[in-house]
Amino acid sequence: MNKFHSGLFFLATLIIAAFAPLSSYAVHAPQPVPETDYYAEGKDMPDYLEPMNRGIFEFNSFADRILLHPIASAYKDIVPEQSRAATGRFLRNLASPIVLANSMLQGDVENSFATFWRFCINSTLGLGGLFDVGSQIGMPYKKEDFGLTMGHYGVDHGTYLVLPILGPSSLRDGTGMIVDLFFDPLNYLPSDYDYVPYVLDSARVVNGRAAALDFTDTVDKVSLDPYATYRSGYSQRRYDMLKGDGNGARSNDISAFK
Repeated sequence: MNKFHSGLFFLATLIIAAFAPLSSYAVHAPQPVPETDYYAEGKDMPDYLEPMNRGIFEFNSFADRILLHPIASAYKDIVPEQSRAATGRFLRNLASPIVLANSMLQGDVENSFATFWRFCINSTLGLGGLFDVGSQIGMPYKKEDFGLTMGHYGVDHGTYLVLPILGPSSLRDGTGMIVDLFFDPLNYLPSDYDYVPYVLDSARVVNGRAAALDFTDTVDKVSLDPYATYRSGYSQRRYDMLKGDGNGARSNDISAFK
């Protein structure tokens, strides 16, 4: 087991340990309205940890203002839009094994087939995914992750959860992120290439943040409560993805919400 691989398992253990008290809290907290109902009533997902979440949100906003926003703005100014879009497609193509694994776990034969052949075609004819040839020949991208897989089998969101640096999530989706680490072949590279996942993750974050700049700048400027706006947006997007709407491709795989 290489150094990065060992670190990955150690990180996953720490995150699971951190989630354990939250899981206990969620069990003993008032039970949330079923996922299909609270949207019908025009509500966001339950936010039992709001005081803690708002504190983490403020920390994330501060880190974004002093570091990520300036970097993403400079990147957007320097790199042409078409190049940023191609970078997003390349990074999304690398994440295909995660989508494939979750599509198979959900028993989604159509998306499993499409994801496999999209990866093969885009990796070759699409020059590593820089060009989305698969979509052009009738195999559109449909994102899947383990949070959605758990939702597919009836696991509710639990409570809304803001993660340090990573931003909006939920108890279910945060746990799913840990499982998805083990579906990513890049986390099993030989020790000589331990740096590769870090480089790709950095590129994914900067490219995704640049894509979201206009939206987040508008929200921060006009919203009376940006925290609530991002919570609502994340809640609705994940609900739409679970129900099969809003699964379409974007230029990157990063949430538009801080």
